[in-house]
Amino acid sequence: MLPSELAGVLAAALVPSTTGALRSWSPASVVFDAGGDQVCTVLLRGGELRVLPKAIARPDSTVRAELVTFRTMAAGQLSGIDAFISRRLTVRGNLALAMQLQSAMRVGGGPAQFPRFGVVGEAGRRTHYLEAGPPGGSPVVLLHGLGATSASMLPLVRSWRSPRCRSRTG
Repeated sequence: MLPSELAGVLAAALVPSTTGALRSWSPASVVFDAGGDQVCTVLLRGGELRVLPKAIARPDSTVRAELVTFRTMAAGQLSGIDAFISRRLTVRGNLALAMQLQSAMRVGGGPAQFPRFGVVGEAGRRTHYLEAGPPGGSPVVLLHGLGATSASMLPLVRSWRSPRCRSRTG
């Protein structure tokens, strides 16, 4: 099977090995689907990322978007979270895993305004977190309830980046 353009875009954009929050998901699989024959799978095993030129059965997550959206994300011009919130990208399955793949992009996870994911704690007692805003900025801690994820906070985090919100908060 010949690799799709999407597989090439992702293979060039993703670092071959990961550390931090993404590594804690291993083993995992995410199918990327841009429609038609533009489909591939990213496998995460032991901190190593590998792109397969086909979809696998029963992935942990499936991410769907137009090819241009995937290209823009791989170039570091659009965060996966902004693509998700603006409905340019959809996710089925493990949303947190799909969101954390942004941290494995060669562009360093994107500009400082892109949300960043991390994990703290030791094996068996890990807590995943979402960090957004400029490094060194004033912290605001948001906690979600049972049955929710950090994804439920994304529209609020995005709204804080708007010029109108910044002008009110200083």
